[in-house]
Amino acid sequence: MLSFLVGFFLLIPSVVHTDTLTSSKDIAIHSFLTEKKGLTISEDFQVITTNDVSMLITSAEGLKHATTILGYDRLNEIISFELEVIDPISKKSIQKVKLKDMSDFSAYSTMSIFDDNRYKRYEVKSGKFPIQVNIKTEVKSKTNFFLPNWVPVHHYNQKVVSSTFEVDYPTTHGLRVKELNLLGEKIEEELGGRTRMSWVENDLPIQEPDLNDEEDHRLLLAPIKFGLENYVGTMDDWSGLASFLTQLNQNRNDLSADFKALIREMTASAESTYPNLKILSP
Repeated sequence: MLSFLVGFFLLIPSVVHTDTLTSSKDIAIHSFLTEKKGLTISEDFQVITTNDVSMLITSAEGLKHATTILGYDRLNEIISFELEVIDPISKKSIQKVKLKDMSDFSAYSTMSIFDDNRYKRYEVKSGKFPIQVNIKTEVKSKTNFFLPNWVPVHHYNQKVVSSTFEVDYPTTHGLRVKELNLLGEKIEEELGGRTRMSWVENDLPIQEPDLNDEEDHRLLLAPIKFGLENYVGTMDDWSGLASFLTQLNQNRNDLSADFKALIREMTASAESTYPNLKILSP
């Protein structure tokens, strides 16, 4: 897990008074963000994603900027979550939060088939501003098939002081990247059979709700060689992806004798196809 902490204390004099909470174009700033995110892909296609956030919240409107939502299911596990609220003037800790303190809820509460898709959530509450919020998270995925995109600006009326994203992966696995409207520096290096790429964005423009989505800063990621449960495939071309899908569908019609007998028993009273579907549906 990333071990650094990034402070905003140099920003405090400029955000204590409300008449300084606007930019030269009078755009309100509800939070100042410094963030470092890391994504590491292992040889067996597992992915560890770490995030280290330091945020100065200047108003009640900025509290939602510190809301943390982490998803988990049979492929994704939340390793750790740490949140600390600090008084930026006295430097004293106001509150410390761990993973066990987060609320837990289903992604689809009305559909039992999705019960495995769940979320952890924590909302910061405060009646005093400014406050400093430091957040550290670590999430593990069993597959690199679904890679997250990087969007350095998370909210409207948020000033991104600095945002860094680092990807480390086996060179033989390959990785597709597509940069959209990025303004900062990219560094790429290869060492010991692994490739490391990093992007740094500093002092990004403040976004407002009328922003055109096509103008947003983002980085899109997609694997070339990937593993999903017991299957390995490639996305270097359409034929590679088609071969993977063929693997998934192999022998799906080969049902055991016991399972076939159970299906016949469950549908014995049905007189047509549609009642059968209703009986067999979750």
